[in-house]
Amino acid sequence: MLKYMLSEVYDGYSFIYENDTSDDGGYCRMMRARRGSAEEIRLALFTLAKVLSNYYKKKVIILIDEYDVPLEKAYSNGYYTQMLNVMRGMLSALKDNPYIEKSILTGCLRISKESIFTGLNNLSTYTITDSQFSDTFGFTETEVMELLSLTGLENHIDEIRKWYDGYIIGKQNIYTPWDVLRYTDALLDNPSSTPKNYWANSSSNEMLNTMFDKFTPTIQDECSALINGKTISVPITEELTYADVYSKEEHIWSLLLETGYLTLSCQYDPNRSAYLKIPNEEIRNLFVRVADSWFSQKVQRENRIPLFDALWSGDTEASSAIITEYLTRTISYFDYKESFYHAFLAGLLSSSDYIVRLNDESGKGRPDIMLLDQIKQQAVIIEIKRTHKRNKLKQTAETALKQISDKEYGKDLSGYLTVLRYGIAFYEKEAFVVSC
Repeated sequence: MLKYMLSEVYDGYSFIYENDTSDDGGYCRMMRARRGSAEEIRLALFTLAKVLSNYYKKKVIILIDEYDVPLEKAYSNGYYTQMLNVMRGMLSALKDNPYIEKSILTGCLRISKESIFTGLNNLSTYTITDSQFSDTFGFTETEVMELLSLTGLENHIDEIRKWYDGYIIGKQNIYTPWDVLRYTDALLDNPSSTPKNYWANSSSNEMLNTMFDKFTPTIQDECSALINGKTISVPITEELTYADVYSKEEHIWSLLLETGYLTLSCQYDPNRSAYLKIPNEEIRNLFVRVADSWFSQKVQRENRIPLFDALWSGDTEASSAIITEYLTRTISYFDYKESFYHAFLAGLLSSSDYIVRLNDESGKGRPDIMLLDQIKQQAVIIEIKRTHKRNKLKQTAETALKQISDKEYGKDLSGYLTVLRYGIAFYEKEAFVVSC
């Protein structure tokens, strides 16, 4: 792929070297044909800068966007050292090169520590913690207001702020430009359009998935706090390489800050822990979606037979203990709202040998969850309630159970020989189950 990308660059200047019989001309034609070895690829930038400078009689400016993506992919797929060697050779062209005026590189991680830049002592680095050039990382408030004024969409500023604003870079308040443009375009096409998560469609979100896979109780609690709109205080290491990103827990937060999943909640002080938060509704929804997906996949890989056995046998004590144990291992969000518990339990029961129905009509209403075993002709009806007090768990669960009876949930489940009814109450990360 690197050969392909370099070939595309070289192809744009084929008119310069097509008939050049020198060694440089031959090298350029080889790179265009994608025949260069790893050793020859290392000379790609130096040679192209030389050829262009000689042709145009002026020094070259080299722009490299997302310089660290090849390194991130190489690290993820097990060829980091080999890619490091190739890129170190390529980027050595930036040092003491008489054909280059200047170079500009962008990437997620700071460039000063990565060993591919060893020997480059004339680097100026500007990051999301610096004030200089901070207004170039995205749209400023002034720019967004100008855009909305030009498009006649000023009345949408509140929802755009809620969904796509919130980044603190240097001393600037910054909006995500791609998302603002996409949503503005959608509004021009349909004024009733609602905000969407454009970030999720433009990124693999591999970093979030990796973070959840490496969960510790501390990370779990901090993720819960972030999703619920709170701020966390963590040490930040600005100079990271992909080789040591996951070597320490604190590095995960540094990476999420650098890549835009989190932002500073106040001005950065390099001598103290940083205060981080989720910047906006778009990223918060992304955290929730990835957390739910991670939990569902994790649960589906586990043995849930004890849970189903407890439910089918009417063992409320075992059901309470098992559901509580699962709760302690997942992320809580929305401040433990009833909808969280509904989604949690539905995910716990789904992708099994049974049919799970959510809020389907039954009797005189819609029970929260129905679990159907068509083979053994048995069914479970579950109604969920949340309480604000631990000493109200039993009473709240009985209220949920009474609702099943009062609204005759399951009365229309003809053909099922056994119908079990459960009221389940939740308080934070504790479940209490009653049945009749």
